[in-house]
Amino acid sequence: MSTVKKNDAEQSEREQVILAAITGANANPNWLTSDMVDALLGGHGMLNIAVVNIADVLVTELKRGVDSKLRLVNAPTQPLDEVLAKAINAAKAAGAAPANAALLSAAMLYLTGTKAQVGIPAGNRKLGASARMIAGVDRCGVAAIPTSKKNNKVSGFAAVMAIHQAMIEGRLSPISGYDMVVSGGPLIGHGCLGEDIIFPAMAENGARIGTKAMMDAMAGAAMEPHKLNAAVFGAAAILEIIHPDADVAEEYGPHGKVTSAFVAGRTAAETAGLPETLHVRITGQEYSTGR
Repeated sequence: MSTVKKNDAEQSEREQVILAAITGANANPNWLTSDMVDALLGGHGMLNIAVVNIADVLVTELKRGVDSKLRLVNAPTQPLDEVLAKAINAAKAAGAAPANAALLSAAMLYLTGTKAQVGIPAGNRKLGASARMIAGVDRCGVAAIPTSKKNNKVSGFAAVMAIHQAMIEGRLSPISGYDMVVSGGPLIGHGCLGEDIIFPAMAENGARIGTKAMMDAMAGAAMEPHKLNAAVFGAAAILEIIHPDADVAEEYGPHGKVTSAFVAGRTAAETAGLPETLHVRITGQEYSTGR
């Protein structure tokens, strides 16, 4: 037998073995999951099917042409609310707890391009708040959210604790409230002192401290630090404290185009060692990691 024919025969046999293995695995759906399918539907710690349900709803709604954007409108409801309700109900039908259903639905809508907030942050102009209210669940801070499990898992408490400790020690803001006659309101918040100095400094310091704390906590739990997880938690923890969509000094970017959230995200990404840009497979789209 020639070398070419021998190689073709080996290739054919290998493909047959692989096909047989795949066919055998598909014979029982329970062999393809990390737990029994019925247990997944009961919501016992696994959200695989809930995520698939949400994705199915979002694809269906987007193909229908439904407006899934968060709009700055003077109205008690907007079309996005209907999309959120359908996604949340689909996740709950798969066994997800209402809080998880709200969080997953908001996160996946964000990944489709829906903004996290628009304009003055009233309840129905914030994606997360809208999801929470529609699901009928209490507000939850970063401290209570766990990371993905890699044998062990930690929570955002590490970032929250580190940031608050720095805040108490005076390492977070360049300006002390003890030295200020007036602190609340637009005089500071929408002036040079707040937007050019206080907010961006706190965003940078907080994101750096929070992200590093998350990486240290993961390492301390015998987990390899997950860079993206650490950056997300680190940025989120400081954005719970500062004005999350304040304009910042032009040294951070064009005025009106970048906010304190971008400063926090960019610093968190840098601290975690993430690349400056992320690329989407297939479409080739490029995004700033900080955003």
